[in-house]
Amino acid sequence: MNGLRIEFQDRVNFVILDWDTPDEHAFGTGLGMTYHPNFLSIAPNSDEVVRGLYASPRSGELREMVEELLASHGG
Repeated sequence: MNGLRIEFQDRVNFVILDWDTPDEHAFGTGLGMTYHPNFLSIAPNSDEVVRGLYASPRSGELREMVEELLASHGG
């Protein structure tokens, strides 16, 4: 994850929620997250979940998710 954050930091905002903080937990559950780890890509300027990974991702899945978001929503 950290490597992707560095590589795409100029085109994608990465947000890490602290699941133990009530406001952040509520925000995550509002997006459909039910446990940790979850990874979501959200369309720019909306709350539309483009894709979600709801378990530990396989090799390359996070990169694929970020590249899919950029391809479909610019960046």
